[in-house]
Amino acid sequence: MAARQAQALTAAPPQIETPAEAEARCEIYILPLDPTLADLEVGYQTRGAQLMACDGRRALAVSAHAREHELEAAWLRLREARARRPWWPF
Repeated sequence: MAARQAQALTAAPPQIETPAEAEARCEIYILPLDPTLADLEVGYQTRGAQLMACDGRRALAVSAHAREHELEAAWLRLREARARRPWWPF
């Protein structure tokens, strides 16, 4: 029983792997040196789409980070409860 308790108290906290999409670099369209009106229109639309995609990847990374902290907090609460009552099955 004591070995089980020690093993339960020393387990590693849960971790979430960050999705590869969240770690990808954000591409940003760069205008040519002497842009035409068409280049500006394409650049405006392209950058808008790229910024939306980049913001989606950022939101994915933030949500994975937040979820990992939620899991860690739950793990710590359970660990503290087990330390206070090692005889109680959780």
